Amino acid sequence: MQVDDVIEQIYNKPKFCMKPGMQRIKDAYNELGRPLSNTPTILVGGTNGKGTTSAMLYQLIAEQGYKVVLFTSPHLKNYSERFLSSHFKIQDEFLVKKIKEMKNLLKPTIFEKMSFFEITTALALFVFEQLKPEVAILEVGLGGRLDCTNIVDPIASVITSIGIDHTQQLGNTIEQITSEKLGICRTTAPLFIGNLGDQALAKVLASKKYKTLLQPEESQREQSQPKEPPSEGQLHHSYLCDNYHLANQVFGWLSQHKLRPLPTTNIRPDYNLPHASGRFDLRSAGNKKIQVLLDVCHNPNGAKTFVESFRKEYGDLKVPGLISIFADKDIKNILDHLNLIMDPLIFFSGSSPRCWHQDDLPKEYANQPFFQSFDQAWQHLSTHYSVPTNPQPVAAALCGSVHMVGDAMEQLNLDTEIDLLTKVKLHRNSEKANYAK
Repeated sequence: MQVDDVIEQIYNKPKFCMKPGMQRIKDAYNELGRPLSNTPTILVGGTNGKGTTSAMLYQLIAEQGYKVVLFTSPHLKNYSERFLSSHFKIQDEFLVKKIKEMKNLLKPTIFEKMSFFEITTALALFVFEQLKPEVAILEVGLGGRLDCTNIVDPIASVITSIGIDHTQQLGNTIEQITSEKLGICRTTAPLFIGNLGDQALAKVLASKKYKTLLQPEESQREQSQPKEPPSEGQLHHSYLCDNYHLANQVFGWLSQHKLRPLPTTNIRPDYNLPHASGRFDLRSAGNKKIQVLLDVCHNPNGAKTFVESFRKEYGDLKVPGLISIFADKDIKNILDHLNLIMDPLIFFSGSSPRCWHQDDLPKEYANQPFFQSFDQAWQHLSTHYSVPTNPQPVAAALCGSVHMVGDAMEQLNLDTEIDLLTKVKLHRNSEKANYAK
């Protein structure tokens, strides 16, 4: 059986099981010998920013020479992007071999009942155990309490942000969603948090589901804002800086309490970079080398944060916007935010069953151009909107669901590997993080 066929079989599994719960992943975890149970593991959850924070933490650890692995989701282009190791290049062919090994170890009654996410998470634990890392980072997929990654017992948990999203699974209020995300915490381990907002923070404080609570100080974030003007692949005053500081604080705690001393702190040039592009990511795209700013802002909070960062970077500039959002998202609120910095709005759909259709557009946006594919939308942009003759830092924006932005990046031949620490122009060794005792 070909590599693509095996991965396609995994894709065709239900994304979610009709009966939610941890029993299926628990059964698989036990059958596989409880992989990573003896490896220091960190769980990273949150509504927005968890993927970037996870990738930055991975990179901070890897560049110092430690063996670290990262499980993240979703992927932009290739299934193997979900599995990253600092000391071994994980590719689709390798994963297919490990899928077969794992399937042979599991009872058929267990494997057949598992969802796509359960199989993928079990595969990550199975593969990472064999790679013998010093630290493992697992990005939570959805919520926390019932997420497959929560099968492990973390030495620390991270919650990057909390907002309204996935209400069908997590609840309709900040309090309900916070409660679900707190499920990844342990009373024996520290909890690191980003800027959660007053409602969520109050819920966290009242829960006492942590040993200590740690958060980067505002002064630390402000003092470390990069001063250089932005250019392609770089960042000035965007939300990624907050993600960096949170990752940096976790790394500082790890260095003090969990990681072995190293004889040197020289940066290793050969570690594998995190697949975390598509986050306030400026690229030259197409034959005309159009400067396009990509962002996977797929919920209202993400769109709001993207717009705020855009305005800090580019002032009152408005650019054409290519947008694709899944139909089950809060489309109107997302578009209301993006409309503040984009003119015109150019919508496109794709092949995923979750993709939106023209009938899903709110009436306020019904007259905007809507295309059935990214290629058609890109042709429309290239034909009707020329690149400004005067130098302009960004000429267009491409935003929306991760799946759709990933498809667009593939069509534009844009690489998904990106050095996030170089991108944010921040240097860990020049800073001193404050740690709660």
